[in-house]
Amino acid sequence: QDVSRAVVQIIKEGTYRDPDFGMSDASGAGSGFIISPDGLVVTNQHVVDGAASLQVYIEGEDRPVNARILGVSECNDLAVIDLDGDGYPYLEWYDETPKPGLDAWAAGFPLGDPEFSLTRGSIVKAEADGETEWASIDYAIEHDANIQPGNSGGPLVTEDGRIIGVNYAGGDIGGTGTSQFFA
Repeated sequence: QDVSRAVVQIIKEGTYRDPDFGMSDASGAGSGFIISPDGLVVTNQHVVDGAASLQVYIEGEDRPVNARILGVSECNDLAVIDLDGDGYPYLEWYDETPKPGLDAWAAGFPLGDPEFSLTRGSIVKAEADGETEWASIDYAIEHDANIQPGNSGGPLVTEDGRIIGVNYAGGDIGGTGTSQFFA
C-alpha cells in the first residue's frame, strides 16, 4: 500500500523540431516515484524528454498535479521533477548492495494504463551491462520482475518498499529472444 501511494504516473505532451527529421511527437506516458514529502520525483530522462507539459497522477486524486523538470542526465537516463505542493507520501532507498536472489517488485503504470501495477521477481545480476541505445551507465541491476513500456521510471523495490533501482529497460534486449529487465 505504501508503494502505490508514492508511485506516480507521468503523462507528457508536446512536440519538438528535430533538425534531421522535422517535427516529432514527444507525447507519452511513464512512471516515477516520490522521494521526499515536498514532492521530488525520480523518473527516467526518456519519460520527460521533449515534454512541453507534464501531468502527474497520484493515487486517490482525480486531477493531475503540475510538475516542472529540475534536472536530467541523458547519459544516466535519470530525471528529477518537482510536484506543486507538499505533504506527499514518499519512498526511501534500500541501503544495502543488492545481490542475486533478493526478492524485488517492479511498480508503475505499464502501457499507459491508469491502474497501478506491481510485479514480483528477484535480482538476477547485481552488475549487468548498462549500455542501451539511450543510456550509458557502468552497470544496471538485471531482474525478472516483468516490466513493460510505461514502467519506465518506476521503482524496483524490496518487500518492505525500499527503492533498489529505477526501472528503465525491458524486453528482448540485444536480440537474444529472451526477456530481460533492468533497473
